[in-house]
Amino acid sequence: MKRTDYQIIELFEITDRGTVVVVDEAVKLNGGKPISIQITRPDGSAFAGTAFVERLLQRASHPIEKSALLIPNVKKDSVPEGSILSIETT
Repeated sequence: MKRTDYQIIELFEITDRGTVVVVDEAVKLNGGKPISIQITRPDGSAFAGTAFVERLLQRASHPIEKSALLIPNVKKDSVPEGSILSIETT
């Protein structure tokens, strides 16, 4: 298994759905299927969860693609600024 860490650059909560974390690059995974993730907070504590990958496309002089991951049933306060998202892939 390969573990890839991503810096979380933005996050927001969707009422009754969970928290969306945005990373500054395109995650090379298909959306729609749940993936196993880990969030590591700046204090070193961590929690595991499941997330769903979505793509965000910003219009500019050239397209800028970033990935967003919805983590169901997780409150925004559980993911403080400076947290790292880790994804394990095969």
